[in-house]
Amino acid sequence: MSDPAEPVILTDPLVPEAVDGYVEAIDPPDTKLKMTADAAEISGIRLLDAAAKARGD
Repeated sequence: MSDPAEPVILTDPLVPEAVDGYVEAIDPPDTKLKMTADAAEISGIRLLDAAAKARGD
């Protein structure tokens, strides 16, 4: 059994969506977010894209 204080390392990037002027990410963890470098990079790009869509850019 894993230690509940130890965050899970995400290997898949987040999948954010623009929804009514804000950005929503489904199933982010409830605690500290720990990601691989690749997952973080892709998530960052996806968050920027969703932010632009949410603003109507």
